[in-house]
Amino acid sequence: MIRFALGSLAARKLRTALTALAIVLGVAMMSGAYVLTDTIDRAFNAIFVGSYAGTDVVVTGQDPGFSVEGEAAQPPPIPEATLERVRAIEGVELATGGVQDFQTRLLGSDGEPINGGGGFPTLTFGVATEPEYSRFNPLNLVEGRWPNGNDEIAVDEGLADDEELALGDTIGVAALGPAEDYEIVGIVRYGELSSLGGATLAIFDVPTAQALLDKDGRLDGVQIAAVDDTTPDDLVQRIAAELGPGYTVRTGVEQADEESGEIATFTTIIRYFLLSFAGIALFVGAFVIFNTLSITVAQRMREFATLRTLGASRRQVLRTVILEALVIGISAS
Repeated sequence: MIRFALGSLAARKLRTALTALAIVLGVAMMSGAYVLTDTIDRAFNAIFVGSYAGTDVVVTGQDPGFSVEGEAAQPPPIPEATLERVRAIEGVELATGGVQDFQTRLLGSDGEPINGGGGFPTLTFGVATEPEYSRFNPLNLVEGRWPNGNDEIAVDEGLADDEELALGDTIGVAALGPAEDYEIVGIVRYGELSSLGGATLAIFDVPTAQALLDKDGRLDGVQIAAVDDTTPDDLVQRIAAELGPGYTVRTGVEQADEESGEIATFTTIIRYFLLSFAGIALFVGAFVIFNTLSITVAQRMREFATLRTLGASRRQVLRTVILEALVIGISAS
């Protein structure tokens, strides 16, 4: 009966292929949803771990928790004077501040957003580019130099290749105010990555980024390195006690986990959204397959009657149909 079931599938190649296709589409959507969101999670987790690899402690504004809409809210900027207060604390070897934004747009020569069509963000950073602060900077300079002035910018290597940008070219940047042109003085990589998928990088020195993002006199965070005989946990306690309320003080590892968790929450929403469509595809596919097999059974009544005449039992005929469905289901999935 097994040989008969397999022969029946081989004899009806088109029906078998179309039935399997319904299963393939549903399973592909289901597995694709998990592969996509897990890949995003791992990529951003690597980004955040790399960002704080040389950081022992991170100071940000007080964590606001969740907004009224139930979404995670970003910590508010902190006064730039906080940096000097932190540097004066015992156990701090090195400290620097930075600003960031994910809503900035890079503009092409036609004035249109370079990556606007795909909905990917431009990750804008104001970083301390002095050599002594290089341990806090996850970016690697590929060409040129770090920006140092109110009209200079560095971009990622992937963007430079895609848009055929070179050192000395100008690029538009639109943030909170009118778009402005900046000269490209550096091309960077994030670690060993030429690009972050569809996302792009825009790097400025801290004062320029503060002016561009309307954060004059404020920082989004302070990154700190501890002296050799001070642990990150001990330094967290000292800094928290010195700064008082209004600040969130975490170790570099905790900060990386926190930011990775925020991305994981976002990708979970995407995963459930995609899985809902996959579930619909499987549900519809199940009806298609059931109807196909039902029609097949009705069309093969004479064939099954012949099997019964030759001595096959009812159960054997039923097992033949079930085996055909099982082979299609397993092979297609």
